[in-house]
Amino acid sequence: MNELICTIWQRPENRRLIDFQICGITYPDRRYVIRRPASAVACIEYVDSGSGVICADGRSQRVGAGDAYFLQPGQDQYYYADPDDPWQKRFVNVSGPLLDRLIEGYRLRGCNCFPVLDIRAELNAILRLTQTQPGDNTAPLVAALTGIFQKMYAQQTDDARSGDPVRRIRDHLDRTASGQYDFAQACSEAALSPGHCARLFRQAYGVTPHAYFMARKLELAASLLRDTRLPIRAIAHELSFADEYYFSNVFRRKTGLSPRAYRQNSQRSPET
Repeated sequence: MNELICTIWQRPENRRLIDFQICGITYPDRRYVIRRPASAVACIEYVDSGSGVICADGRSQRVGAGDAYFLQPGQDQYYYADPDDPWQKRFVNVSGPLLDRLIEGYRLRGCNCFPVLDIRAELNAILRLTQTQPGDNTAPLVAALTGIFQKMYAQQTDDARSGDPVRRIRDHLDRTASGQYDFAQACSEAALSPGHCARLFRQAYGVTPHAYFMARKLELAASLLRDTRLPIRAIAHELSFADEYYFSNVFRRKTGLSPRAYRQNSQRSPET
């Protein structure tokens, strides 16, 4: 097979949480075939050109230029290039408990094919980090992976979305929880005025949109504190807080614990 393959270095303690194994580019090769029975590794790929077939748990789907696909841990994975129009694609292989939490958090379990979903920027960022920045890049790698999952989640919710404007607001808040609060954009997607949106949302969920957004953001923060060794400063940055001190104040106010104390308590828990 004709491929550029880059191995990804991480500290052992980070690799135990999320293991970025390899990334790279597959070049056109009519004989390209991969089989991974009941794989523990997830494979995320974007097709630059050509086409091929992916099979996961016995289900086959054809993918072509502009499509992305996600073969998940635990699935029987089998995929191959079209011999008459072999693909070129870029990819990353990853595994670990944090990956499983992200899959569940973004409601992607069992979702394999994402037609016309451009994740080139995120995969290019992973490849660039591996090639040009020596050392442990777990934090920016997780950020790039999260960006991919946000795009996959957005496509899934767009496909499943009904005409319910409150659902549209909630979907927007869910997929942007790691970024800045932008209620105006949520209202634009729902095609309603901000005042009307706020009233409908509170009637449906019992909280204001901003309170819901912050609760989702702090859920992400708690997960990163519990399941990674990322510095608190890095977590504050990934979740778009102004700085670690503001993040710590917000987290303490909402949970009753500082981020450091929450992490220490979680690590002492028998569940971890």
